[in-house]
Amino acid sequence: MKSKKLALLLITGMLTTVWCPAEQNNHSLPFSKDGRYYYNQEEYNQESVWSHFTSIPYKLPALIMRELPHLLGIKKQPLCVWPTVEKPLFPARSTQLLLTWINHSSFLIQVGGHNILIDPVFGDCPPLRRTHKPGFLLEKLPTIDYVLISHNHADHTDFATLKTVATRDNPLFIIPEGNRPLFNRMGLTKITEKTWWEQLVLLEKTKQTADTPSEDKKLLTITCLPARHWSCRKLLDANTALWSSWMIECNGTTLYCAGDSGYGPHFKEIAQNFPIIDVALMPIHPIKSSNEHMGPKDAITAFLDLNAQTFIPIHWGTFSCESYIPEMPLVRLAQHWQLRKKELSTKQCLLFQFGQTKQVHPEAPDTTTLESLMSLTTY
Repeated sequence: MKSKKLALLLITGMLTTVWCPAEQNNHSLPFSKDGRYYYNQEEYNQESVWSHFTSIPYKLPALIMRELPHLLGIKKQPLCVWPTVEKPLFPARSTQLLLTWINHSSFLIQVGGHNILIDPVFGDCPPLRRTHKPGFLLEKLPTIDYVLISHNHADHTDFATLKTVATRDNPLFIIPEGNRPLFNRMGLTKITEKTWWEQLVLLEKTKQTADTPSEDKKLLTITCLPARHWSCRKLLDANTALWSSWMIECNGTTLYCAGDSGYGPHFKEIAQNFPIIDVALMPIHPIKSSNEHMGPKDAITAFLDLNAQTFIPIHWGTFSCESYIPEMPLVRLAQHWQLRKKELSTKQCLLFQFGQTKQVHPEAPDTTTLESLMSLTTY
């Protein structure tokens, strides 16, 4: 019955949102207890929800020593010298997959006539200090249809950016379960929440205008998937909202965004359910891995677990988080990629300048880009 209904919707070509839960047999689901989420029950048994805060007193002296000279104007931490394009070159719409890196984990994804933002952050993120401005001004963005949010931390959920995009374009915000109250407080109501392994099937007929294609938009499927992380926006709301990664399928292309995540068995599980992944956006910072973040070494392992074709490093070069040059995560990525080059011989690592737009060709590795990555080992 559901398949017949979906077929009818495809024929009518109306704007349609279809809730379609993925098969959940043997799927890992977030463990929930007393109104809080955990990666799994084992992680709940091993650590308190407040364990994420226990390391703060130990990190605080190093943070003060690093930032105080900058605040006093005595010594400035080096800014990220990674290049920025002079002018963004993305079109109003695109049928083929086009990716534009804004900064940090923020991407504009254009595919099948849809414009999608992932974790857009154009503002500041106190107490973190920007080491690089966004690749272009927010007002340069094309009309946005959908905004995906991986979790509610300030470097992924920027209130000012989201409210500006909502006012301008009225997109649908697709967010992990439990984040609706936060978004409602921002005045955002066009929202759909998902938990792990739930799918959202979207179909929309493009209106023919001067700046959009005349053909219909392609069927777009977005799946909420596991991640090993945590959430917190206020002092006492740790883990009361879920976090996630996302899979985007459209026009014969599959793109995975890991969001923020530590390494875990969920990557192999995702690969079992998505045997073809063309592109994977993988976080590579902080350099030292933990249960909640992957460094470059673990990011490569997760990428191989996914059996994806194209690795795109994200979550680096934008905010002052550790006492290293901002490009250092990329340097470490180059070194670990070289160490595992036999396993990665059929893969490609694609680098973006801030604000740069690229069309991804998984079947034709970008060797020039890979060579430029390897040259960074001279740091």
